[in-house]
Amino acid sequence: MRRYYTCACNFYFGKFSRFLIKKKETLPLHGQRDISFSHIKIISRNTEKIINIKNINSLPYNIKTQVKKDLLNIKKKKIIFLT
Repeated sequence: MRRYYTCACNFYFGKFSRFLIKKKETLPLHGQRDISFSHIKIISRNTEKIINIKNINSLPYNIKTQVKKDLLNIKKKKIIFLT
């Protein structure tokens, strides 16, 4: 069982989202530039923290590596299979 879970928070939509992605203040959600997020919620058994994306490097090493792996999953484009 994983020790830390991450969720995307503080979403932006549309033209303002594309503007913030160009300024590198937000990250696109699932490869779509029209939806982006700027904060992450780190959930453990006892606590929940909301952290800005720019402050990830200030986290402890074991949390930081897990969060970076999760961010790659959140940003990655989703493949849709039609049957």
